[in-house]
Order: sequence, then structure tokens, then C-alpha cells
Amino acid sequence: MGEYSLMSWVQLVAIIGSLATSVSIFVTMTRNNKSIDKDLGTIKVGMRDLAQDHVRILELQHSISSDQALRVQNISAVVENIKERMAEDR
Repeated sequence: MGEYSLMSWVQLVAIIGSLATSVSIFVTMTRNNKSIDKDLGTIKVGMRDLAQDHVRILELQHSISSDQALRVQNISAVVENIKERMAEDR
């Protein structure tokens, strides 16, 4: 140990350990951030696909609603026709 005391060596080891721990944490955080960025990219693509599917569903719903309204009009016309025939038969 020479001219350094045991306490100096303990402090040196503690400093080196703290630096190693700090570097290890930094590397782990960087790796985790890259993983999170990759996941966010996947989520963005999924959100875009979901938005496109939502637009398609809304268009289909509008089409179905229009078709349903047309059918109701046709049924109403048929009912009116039947009522008129029944009134004529009386």
C-alpha cells in the first residue's frame, strides 16, 4: 500500500465503483430509451392503421345508414300502396 492509507484506498475503490455504477446506469437507460423509441414507432404505425380502419368503418356505417333510409322509404311506399288498395276495396 506504500504511502497511502487504507482509508485512501477505500475511497478510491468507492469512487471507481460509483463511476462504474453511473456508467452502467447510463448504458442501461440508453438501451431502454432506444427500446422505448422503437415501441413508440410501432405504436404510431398502429395508430395510423387504426385511424384508417376507423375512417373505413365510418364510411361503411354511412353507406349502411343511407341504404337503410332508402329501404325504409321503400317500405313506407309499399305500406301506403297497400293502404290505398285497402281503401279502394271498401
